Amino acid sequence: MAEKLKEYMKELDDLPPLIQKNTEELRKLDEEVERIMSMAQARAVKHVNNLKRTPMKLQVEWYKEMQGMYGVVDKLNERKVKLADEMYNAVDTRIREMDKMMLEFQELRVRKHNETHATNAGQPTSNTQNRQRSKSTADPVRKANKPGVTRPKRASFIGAFKPSTITAADMPVGDNEPKYRFSHQVCKGLHRRFKY
Repeated sequence: MAEKLKEYMKELDDLPPLIQKNTEELRKLDEEVERIMSMAQARAVKHVNNLKRTPMKLQVEWYKEMQGMYGVVDKLNERKVKLADEMYNAVDTRIREMDKMMLEFQELRVRKHNETHATNAGQPTSNTQNRQRSKSTADPVRKANKPGVTRPKRASFIGAFKPSTITAADMPVGDNEPKYRFSHQVCKGLHRRFKY
């Protein structure tokens, strides 16, 4: 288990450089898109102002030029989406691996706990031996077993190990989502004043 954890931590160290590289590229693509869009808007305003005086052939050239600029912007936007998707998938993969490792760790912990209790159930501990000795010396009548009385096995009251529940959260709650109050958070005075 320790080896798996070491390998996972090495893979996790690769994640921040990948995210940093992709965010830098996204920033450059954003700047390029903004530059091309502002240039396209300036040319569109210039062409619209001179539209009545320009011949049809020149208008078609301007139109093709504008279409070409918007085509470049579309390609850059597709690249941005691809980079963002790549980053999301890398992080999502790491989270899924972490969840899988947590489940394996929980199973290992349960297995070890059950094994130790299974081996310790038949062996008395020093505390129980001391208590039994003190009881037997204090009451010699108790020492003899009464016929027909069965005693429970040691540690029969210990139940199976129950690991803590891990709640799987797909995504964190956003800032724009509504906040709900639970019933114990509502002031009791409001219930007295307002009848529903």
